[in-house]
Amino acid sequence: PLPEAEASCVVMAEAGEHSDHYQAVAAKYDQCVFYDSSGPLVHWQLECCCKHLQTEPGHTVLDIGGGTGQFTALLESRLNKHLGHASVVLVEPSKGMIDRAGEHSTTLQCANADLLTYAASAPGAAERILLKEVVHHFGSGEDFQAAVDALWTLLKPGGLLVILTRPKEPEYPFFPRALDSWKEGVEEPSVWAKTFEEAGFRVGVHKETFTVSMNRATWVQMTKDRFWSCFAPLEDSEIEEGVAWMQDNLSATVTFDEVEQYIVARKPEMPGPSTL
Repeated sequence: PLPEAEASCVVMAEAGEHSDHYQAVAAKYDQCVFYDSSGPLVHWQLECCCKHLQTEPGHTVLDIGGGTGQFTALLESRLNKHLGHASVVLVEPSKGMIDRAGEHSTTLQCANADLLTYAASAPGAAERILLKEVVHHFGSGEDFQAAVDALWTLLKPGGLLVILTRPKEPEYPFFPRALDSWKEGVEEPSVWAKTFEEAGFRVGVHKETFTVSMNRATWVQMTKDRFWSCFAPLEDSEIEEGVAWMQDNLSATVTFDEVEQYIVARKPEMPGPSTL
């Protein structure tokens, strides 16, 4: 049986401004174009994730930090359709997020837990782990290393970890202060990849690109809703100034490339560094 763990305040835990942020945005989270399950971007992401996960029949897949479970439910459905059966588990520390998982799937297994707590209670739990847009929440130094060690513990030998992240210099039409906040919160994927390689994973990095277009008004509203955690540290006055900047500087239709980096890290059957 899969463990039911309580959230704790370590890695990806319910603490500080990020906890408050995700509690606040939970109700509108799935409406954002980046998480709208009816939109083409999310279905493109699903295909990319499935391609890199290389899931096989009988595998258990963990979606660590999967939020409301909307994408996790799509992944579960996709794998069940193509593999006949898939055990997909949503592991999410935010109670506000995971409480909505039942809206997306009645069969999805869920654990309200942070990464370290879950790993301690479920060593060797999975053949596949997905980290979709969450690695930047792992902190740095000892905190990041603790997360890497926990992921190693969760994976069975030969298991595969897929990390979806984005470049430090994105193409999003951020206003200047939001762009600065974004850069403060992320590393270049190559930096994270090196850390996993040093831990013993066999690592490869793959770039995927998808063109996105939307009305400026939609992008402005998403910004007002603080749809990403890079907006969490900003004061209301900074958001207001940013909205004014976007109204003055962005075209009526906003177009940009969604550039995603997939760090694919395999835990070897036997120790030994290599590259995928």
